Amino acid sequence: MWTKVRYGSLLLIGLQLTAGASAARAQVAVNSTGTRAYVAEAKRNTVSVIDTTTNEIITRVPVGSIPLGVAVNQAGTRVYAAKAYSNDVLVIDTAANTVVATVHVEYGPSGFAVHPSGERVYVVHILRNTLSVIDAVRNTAIAKLMLGKQDVGPGAGPSGIAINPAATRLYITNNNPFGALNSVVVIDPAALAVAAVVRVGEDPVGLTMHRDGTRLYVTNRGGHNVSVIDTGRNAVTATIPVGHQPSAVVVHPDGTRVFVANYGDNTVSIIDTSSNAVTATVEVSQRPGGMAVHPAGTKLYVSDLFGTTLWVINTATNAVTATINLGSGQTK
Repeated sequence: MWTKVRYGSLLLIGLQLTAGASAARAQVAVNSTGTRAYVAEAKRNTVSVIDTTTNEIITRVPVGSIPLGVAVNQAGTRVYAAKAYSNDVLVIDTAANTVVATVHVEYGPSGFAVHPSGERVYVVHILRNTLSVIDAVRNTAIAKLMLGKQDVGPGAGPSGIAINPAATRLYITNNNPFGALNSVVVIDPAALAVAAVVRVGEDPVGLTMHRDGTRLYVTNRGGHNVSVIDTGRNAVTATIPVGHQPSAVVVHPDGTRVFVANYGDNTVSIIDTSSNAVTATVEVSQRPGGMAVHPAGTKLYVSDLFGTTLWVINTATNAVTATINLGSGQTK
């Protein structure tokens, strides 16, 4: 199962992306101090920089056609943007808000995991079924790992990637019918080799790591549920029903809640991690596709698939407190 969406003249196919050390949806990222949010605006071909205190757009960074993934390093000095249907990952200097490097990788970069040290960036390619490794100091691709047949078609390759806190394992969602169908592939980044394959639900898309590294939460878009993986045993321990077509998923910094963006029914499901049950549902207006949580845990940022709207949700009340129209720059 894969997604094909047209927005005006823009066609997006199967690119439901998840990335970053905590594996928030790649379309929106928040820096470690919580002062800035970065949103990939696919239609505008820019990355918006937002002041999280005022909810105002500070600037837009031009990045070329169809940016669909963003990630920020732990130091907050660099933002990485994936250009769909290209071989390029763009590097943005956050002090100047300008592109300072272009790294050439495999075709179709679609999600990131940034090493905690900031020295490596791992990139998955949904159209090439490949994992690339970027030397973030030299801004160059240094290695790659094939995850199955290379040319897999729209939506069949890896889309989500996460790294554990110790940086000893990478986790990648994969729908490759010629390899690990409906699975999470576990990678040893030191050896750049597959360490395990864990079968999950139908059409896994996003994934996020619990802060203690013991549990991984995986959204299964076709199954309309979330798989919980015990990372010590590489086994599914629970399956949690959520909304329709879940995509992005993030964990609250205190580890007590998991937030799931349900693309198909315009909602966000909130899961209690102790009971593995949905305790609340928040409605948004259109196709939530990206999420990031503020490091203080007070706010959740949810973007629509095209990066035209950003909703700010108060995590204490589970209420939408602001809606930022990225097209007009207005907030209400």
